[in-house]
Amino acid sequence: MTASEAQGSRGALSAWLETLLVRELAAEWDQINWALFGEAMHRPIFELADTTALLGSWRAKERTIAISREAATTRPWAETIETIKHEAAHQYVDEVLGGDATPHGPRFREVC
Repeated sequence: MTASEAQGSRGALSAWLETLLVRELAAEWDQINWALFGEAMHRPIFELADTTALLGSWRAKERTIAISREAATTRPWAETIETIKHEAAHQYVDEVLGGDATPHGPRFREVC
């Protein structure tokens, strides 16, 4: 196997593993939506973000929850689940309660 073929194999493996990771994020969200929000929401899009500045973010316009790739792959999985819960709370406030004037405002705090 050439170096180029080995790199291509690692790239394909990385893409496959990241696909599995995103599926697992969605499965965790499904459980959270069922257990904490009574299945009041529809599943958003999930993506891994190349950031270390944030653990996660909810983008209402795109209906996307982004999770830090670095955090999801190097930190304890329980921390990633807590991040998904946090972002799901933002989603709930936006989509079920009609939003909040500030990202961590009264409705968000009440949901948490």
